[in-house]
Amino acid sequence: MAKAGGTSVQARFPIRGWFADCHPRFRREFLALARPKSCAAGSVIYQAGEAGQDVFGISSGFVVLQCRFTHADAVQLHMLRPGDWFGTLPLFLERTRRVTAVARTDVDILRIPGDELRTLLGRRPEWYAELGRDAVYSLDLAMLCNLSRNTCSRVVKEFSSRGLVTLNYRILTLNDPARLRVVADAG
Repeated sequence: MAKAGGTSVQARFPIRGWFADCHPRFRREFLALARPKSCAAGSVIYQAGEAGQDVFGISSGFVVLQCRFTHADAVQLHMLRPGDWFGTLPLFLERTRRVTAVARTDVDILRIPGDELRTLLGRRPEWYAELGRDAVYSLDLAMLCNLSRNTCSRVVKEFSSRGLVTLNYRILTLNDPARLRVVADAG
């Protein structure tokens, strides 16, 4: 469901991570392309296998990226929060989407249409590097999550005892993403 909005949504967008390191003019022109959109919890934003080059940023709420391997259960790869951007890879690789993006909670997102973004990058090809920072930040995060099985089990058990997650056979359910983020940010 698209939601009417304007620059107020873009002005309130959290600037952090790779986006905070980008050139301010890139941020301004990038956000000028944005179209606000709201999605209800459980809505699919895009599916793995779809052709699409739109890029998305989260204004509020949580989005999960998931994929399917050899079993029917969806596997959560990453949970995104306000200020995170996703969907940039197909723009660079000219391939279909590799993962499915699902609204974990009600979310407000900014959608950057791929065709308009390509036009902007055509005028300013040096800004491909600005957009590429997103992939570098994602790789850095993945490397930080390289935990031993024992450490991961201990952390998950602690989170479970605090009611933040529920652990079942082959499934880890995040009960309260916002509270879990507060715990993670507190260290």
